[in-house]
Amino acid sequence: MVAYTPHTLVTFGGRLNERGTADEIWQCGIRGINPVTGGPVDDSQLQAYLDAIVSGIETWYGHVQSYHAPQAFLDWVKVANINAGGHYSASPKIADTLNTPGGGDSPHLPSFCSVAISWGTGATFGKAQRGRIYPPNFSVAVYAGTSHTDATTTANIQARAHDLLDTLAQTESEFEFRPHVMSSTGPHRLITEIKVGDVIDVQRRRKNAAREAYVVGPWPAG
Repeated sequence: MVAYTPHTLVTFGGRLNERGTADEIWQCGIRGINPVTGGPVDDSQLQAYLDAIVSGIETWYGHVQSYHAPQAFLDWVKVANINAGGHYSASPKIADTLNTPGGGDSPHLPSFCSVAISWGTGATFGKAQRGRIYPPNFSVAVYAGTSHTDATTTANIQARAHDLLDTLAQTESEFEFRPHVMSSTGPHRLITEIKVGDVIDVQRRRKNAAREAYVVGPWPAG
């Protein structure tokens, strides 16, 4: 039976504050392996690895050029090792008291809209050729009457996504985490490019979780 290559999963997220602190959350995840061992970060180093990346993730999240809405908060970062069955192979390590607001301007879009960040691997076919995250960057501006943002915005988001991967990779440390796209059927590929398009995406899970208030009336009126 084909399964995941054991690896490390970094997830981070928090409140969208759609209507209040108890409402919908956002969450993103990036997977990676140690290029020397071909497996996860050593269990004994998970806490140290978490401690090494939290500040960089907060910096990325709060950067004005990341366009994360100030109403959306980065509340936690979690590092977990994943086994072949897709489950934790050791207790995850969590930093869950961050409370970091997005550094963008007032939102221009609904909270379920996002400029997606895509990961490329150089592969054009097969499993694990690409990945994608949907951060809460709904502070981006769009051209009037369109679904497009401008080239400066996409370039800024791409540059900040580069900062994010640099933080996770920890190239100057002993942790040796390298971001990969992983498939549950076994294949995995090193992320080699970051792509940001100018069309606004909608994340259905966030849209479906937004509470809706109805105005109801009889028909025909009378």
